[in-house]
Amino acid sequence: MEYCKYQALRRKVFELEDLVASTRDFALVPTAEKWCQTEPLPDVAEADHRCKHLYQGKCVHERMCEDKQQLILSLEKRLMALSQTLEDVRDSFLEKSADLEALQKKADKQSKSTGDVLRQNAEKDREIASLKTQIEKLSQKSPVQPKTKRGLLANIKEAVTSPQKGTSGRSLGKTPKTPQH
Repeated sequence: MEYCKYQALRRKVFELEDLVASTRDFALVPTAEKWCQTEPLPDVAEADHRCKHLYQGKCVHERMCEDKQQLILSLEKRLMALSQTLEDVRDSFLEKSADLEALQKKADKQSKSTGDVLRQNAEKDREIASLKTQIEKLSQKSPVQPKTKRGLLANIKEAVTSPQKGTSGRSLGKTPKTPQH
């Protein structure tokens, strides 16, 4: 069991050393398999070429990071503008909703008021119809004929003129005097 752990750790060490060696082109610590072998000196031109290539890659990576940073800033500005627009729309919507609710309440009140007026009109119409039928019934039952309506002057003239023939035998006019001798 310990031997398996030892082998696993040894493999990890070899992998890490190979990784370090591949990035720097030479191994810092000789491995157990290569400790007795001599390594050739790395080619200087190849090392320069590799450094230039890595530097160019680094520059490209930095430009990409700057572009991404600019994109992020631009998107943040757009997001803030959209957020403000959304807030304005929300406020406007809430205001319009309150106005609509107030108008709806006003319309409901007016509708109720109109309904009340129509009900009152219907009640008054029924009352008027009932009174008309009562008047018709009373006029048919009444033995007295209704007076014909005449103008005011005719009524005054009738009241002022004296009757032609009275039943009392007295007249309201002057009586002739008897001569005295």
